[in-house]
Amino acid sequence: RVVIASRTTPGLTLSRLRSQGAVFDVGEVDLKFSLEELSALMNAWDISVSDTTLRQVHKSTEGWAAGLVLTEAYLRSGDEAPDLFAHRMMQKNVYEYLAEEVLRKQPAEARDILMKVALIDPRDPAICMQALGNNRVRQILAEAEEGNLFTARIGDTEAFRFHPLFREFLLLRLEIEVGAEAMKQLRISFAEAYVKSNQYKYQIDQYLAAGENPKAETIIQAEGKRISHPALT
Repeated sequence: RVVIASRTTPGLTLSRLRSQGAVFDVGEVDLKFSLEELSALMNAWDISVSDTTLRQVHKSTEGWAAGLVLTEAYLRSGDEAPDLFAHRMMQKNVYEYLAEEVLRKQPAEARDILMKVALIDPRDPAICMQALGNNRVRQILAEAEEGNLFTARIGDTEAFRFHPLFREFLLLRLEIEVGAEAMKQLRISFAEAYVKSNQYKYQIDQYLAAGENPKAETIIQAEGKRISHPALT
């Protein structure tokens, strides 16, 4: 028997062995803690938390084992704040981990793209390429998924999503590196990229986030009957 452990998927041709039932894969999904497993972990750590906090921890970390370890001190404090990432120590721990173990190891272009596309959710490569003027976005996102960089494809689509904590980290890092005004212009670029695909909801989201309320109102007035958006309620 041979055991191979790797952060990324090894470049091995194992289809024949897999078809024979001779390969057992344990992937990212298998390693995630379920809500029940997280509850058992709290008991093993002898930490008492409310059901609300337990569910919030699970939602914020999505069962990511390292993220759960980083929350241990926070949970022992008995803090019931609903937003884990807003907690200073939690934010500091996760930020340092992602900065040291994940983002810093990526090429400069990949770092730049990952930070910028974090502005939208989900990440549609076609929209991102149009907004950023970079044809390598799709490849960079695919490589991030293959490298298990908290990036996953959404079903059978071409769109990608980031782990919530990873996205929050990227947005914080982007604001530090480019500043609020540059982030506003990026959001406007994304909003304009959504025009051709008639994705009004996402276009409104970006205009509102950029503080361009009049532009968002114009879209709502013109297309309000065709879209569902919180801004209409």
